Amino acid sequence: MPFYAKALAVAAAIGVGAFVLFAAALNVFIGTRLFRHLISYDPGSLLVDYERAYSLWPGRIHVEGLVIRGRDRNVEWALELDRCDFQEHFIGLFRHEFHAGPVTCDGLSLRLRQRKSAWSTSEIAATSPVPGFSDPALPEPGPLPPPLTDANYNLWSVRLDDVVARHVREIWIDTMRVAGDADVRGRWFFRPIRRLEVGPATIDAHPLEVGDGTVAPLVSEVRGLLHVTVDAVDLRDAPLAAIADHASIAGDVTAKAHTRNILRALSPGTRFEASDAPVTASVHIDRGVARPGSDATAGPFRVRADSGKLSVEGTLRARAAVDAPDRIHADIDGRDLLAKLDAHSVRVNMNVAIHAHREGAWANLSGSGISFIGATQTSAKDDTPPDWWLRAELSRALLDTTGGLHLRADVAVQAKDASPLAKAIVSDTPLPAWLVDAVSTRGFETRGQFLASPTAFEARDVDARAQGIDARFAFLRRSPQTDWALYVDLGALSAGVESHNGKADVMLLGARSWFDARAATIRAAGVHE
Repeated sequence: MPFYAKALAVAAAIGVGAFVLFAAALNVFIGTRLFRHLISYDPGSLLVDYERAYSLWPGRIHVEGLVIRGRDRNVEWALELDRCDFQEHFIGLFRHEFHAGPVTCDGLSLRLRQRKSAWSTSEIAATSPVPGFSDPALPEPGPLPPPLTDANYNLWSVRLDDVVARHVREIWIDTMRVAGDADVRGRWFFRPIRRLEVGPATIDAHPLEVGDGTVAPLVSEVRGLLHVTVDAVDLRDAPLAAIADHASIAGDVTAKAHTRNILRALSPGTRFEASDAPVTASVHIDRGVARPGSDATAGPFRVRADSGKLSVEGTLRARAAVDAPDRIHADIDGRDLLAKLDAHSVRVNMNVAIHAHREGAWANLSGSGISFIGATQTSAKDDTPPDWWLRAELSRALLDTTGGLHLRADVAVQAKDASPLAKAIVSDTPLPAWLVDAVSTRGFETRGQFLASPTAFEARDVDARAQGIDARFAFLRRSPQTDWALYVDLGALSAGVESHNGKADVMLLGARSWFDARAATIRAAGVHE
């Protein structure tokens, strides 16, 4: 055999031997505890475990029953995969990076929750448990460690390319749980406390359910295809919620909204009964900004709300659309609504028109309004005047929900007849019903300012006029106390009414000067802009 042929044969034998040796060593490395111990150097911070793993080709790994669990001072999380095949790029291990791609997996579950010191009972019930960590997720005791610098940064990064995840069964972040069946394709990069990137990715839902943990479903039968990208986020400067400002989402979905559960979550003190509502939506969001073409519809659905003295029931339908970047409009139509306050009732049709655009940190709602039109009476007990109507408009309104509700609104109201409002006032004041019945409230007009903060709600400078009455009103609700003052001028008679610390009084002499003083006192204790 010529020398070069012998050399080639020896080289081939060495290559095959090296290949077999490497494959054997790799299977020993991943099939025993060696790899798990290497990457799970601190199981309290990062744990990687699996039931079975092997490799038939160097770098190409099959794993079953994979669990990756981790936490830092801010969050705890766990990723579970039933089966996964991936190409591991071992060079990344030398820079503390788990880099795999392409990745094909089946049966995925992801749970993530924030760590904090204060937890409500409802939060504990709805927040995702993370196996291996105690509930609730409390922060680590002791002083905060100094922040990691680039010089001493030693946390593991995860880079996944060309991911195909079939049968994604659960994504549970804090109290929001998405469960069911979905296919996800795309890429993902995460460097703890440093950087996050997602996509381009697609989410194919068929179908999914969104709930308040496992406590109550909010939306079910979610079907559709979404394209999602989260541009690189510097996690040192951005809170978790700020990720939404880097997210782009496009696609169409259909779903069924469980309106009773949604309304109960928004207003826990009110009793709701409601039918489910069909929902359709087209989503076009570019780096956190909704773009024209985005719209959603819900309904029709029946609803009944009962807060004790007041109850409302009827059929609702809602639609919202984006007209321009940061500018939307929405309409809520109510048909054959029956409102009952004690022994009085009003039956109306309703339309709520919302116009909103961003003004700095505030949402500008100027031009929004609500209108009521008397519907056909179906009962002799209905108090709806014939052809009755009422319109209210926000001539200037700013809303901010950062850190709680903040509202400043100038409101103008007109009504053909204010008798339904007058009857509501009489039911909650010491004014005699015969006095209100004797006064005409036709041609009713009023203007005023409404302010809200996380701890208080105030109505100030409320000036109302009608055919037979002038009135002024001031109101402040700062839990647990409610104070208000009302001045009524009937021409031949004027009176003042107040409620302070739950005690109501009527003032007949010097009512106007008395009201001005009480309104000034209420304003001094009210919401300060």
